[in-house]
Amino acid sequence: MAWLRALARAKINLTLDIMARRPDGYHDIESVMHTIGLADEVGVRISDGPSVSLRVMGAKLPEDPRNLAWKAADAALKAIRGKGAGDGRGVDIELFKNIPFEAGLAGGSSDAAAVLYLVNTAFGGLLGDHELSEVASGIGADVPFLLTGGIALATGTGDELTVLDPCMDAPVVLAKPATGLSTALMYRAWDEKHGFMADRVQERESSTRAFLRELAKKGQDGALMCVHNDFEELAVIAVPEISEIKAVMLEEGAAASAMSGSGTSVFGIFNDEQSARKALGALRRAWGDIFTAYTRLDPRRQIPMLE
Repeated sequence: MAWLRALARAKINLTLDIMARRPDGYHDIESVMHTIGLADEVGVRISDGPSVSLRVMGAKLPEDPRNLAWKAADAALKAIRGKGAGDGRGVDIELFKNIPFEAGLAGGSSDAAAVLYLVNTAFGGLLGDHELSEVASGIGADVPFLLTGGIALATGTGDELTVLDPCMDAPVVLAKPATGLSTALMYRAWDEKHGFMADRVQERESSTRAFLRELAKKGQDGALMCVHNDFEELAVIAVPEISEIKAVMLEEGAAASAMSGSGTSVFGIFNDEQSARKALGALRRAWGDIFTAYTRLDPRRQIPMLE
């Protein structure tokens, strides 16, 4: 069968509030997420054997069940076989990485979402949207959102999604320090800081609720005044470059800047391309050896296919 190819877009967290630690050890959050144009490229084709094969280019990452793309293909095949199709068939995956690792940009989750979508498409769309979302939830909290993209509110452990309107559109500059931080490490740090209070729902108005209120009242410009990430103050202790990069973004005219997810990438949202590219140049002069990129908020509510 011919290859099917798609873009696996990164996301940024415009807000991220950790509300409480749950009895099961997970955490309730509130977050507004938005897809951006930075993307990995994913290819899938049906193979004659029953197994999954994965080839990764552009980064040194596992090509086995440790990789979310591999897990997604395996999960999709199991769901499709559960419908009486796909027996004896497997999946080949090609993955070209552009999204950095341990960046808070959900690169692995986005790869998984694209693989799920492409495998299902290759088998004739046997899984409906709800079924595909259920499979995605079993792989990672961000995967269901990245099956569609655009802008959404995530609550619960990040798995409860509410589509928001309107999507936003603006230039984005990204910079990621060389040091990464794992999500598990950041949650442990948050628990240690808050101690016994970590089990209690925070009583303050979250930045997420403020963002939604301003988005409804004043639109994009008002909402961007509420951009915030609870993890950021913890991450800068281990990676002080985060605050330094953010300062450059703001000095160069960013309307908003914050760390994304559990880090360590920092994004700046700008009002115009000229200011954004000027900021990108300043960052590259100051930190020539780190990942930097110019992109945009991407409002498309679907995985973009490639020819």
